[in-house]
Amino acid sequence: MKVSVCTQAKDNWCGAATANQVITYINGSSPSQEKIAEAFGIKNNSNGTDLATIKSYIKKQTGAVYETYSNPSEDYLFVAIPSAVLGKKPPILRMKVLTAYGFPYDIKSSGHFMNASGYRDYGSEILVTDPAVENKVPSNTTGKYYVPVKTIYKGTSNHFAKEIAF
Repeated sequence: MKVSVCTQAKDNWCGAATANQVITYINGSSPSQEKIAEAFGIKNNSNGTDLATIKSYIKKQTGAVYETYSNPSEDYLFVAIPSAVLGKKPPILRMKVLTAYGFPYDIKSSGHFMNASGYRDYGSEILVTDPAVENKVPSNTTGKYYVPVKTIYKGTSNHFAKEIAF
């Protein structure tokens, strides 16, 4: 899928940037990240957002209905993420991002949103579209990189919410 990266404008706007990525993919354009952050109630504070708020906003903007899956197993992610990608519906990933889990960088906040936008090796590696491109490894300038499905599982299962959406 050609999900374009929307670089998050503020540290706590990963949810707004991820929503922007999904809406732009589906509609071809999106309200600005600032307008999305304002709708999420995070424009002028350091709060993050939750998955329910993102899903509701995406539905309002596109009509796409995202379902939340709690405590997904690694085996489930191995099948579900490629299925969603084949269905042209970018999964919304909510994870704890640490190099210890296989990510190329650490995010010190309690969590981070990004999209899955592709896969290779029959789903064993997932292409993510990450709005935190300022945290990228030096060789990655696009905000897109592959991680093993095990990394997605570790990031999801070690996040306090333990949920993703398809």
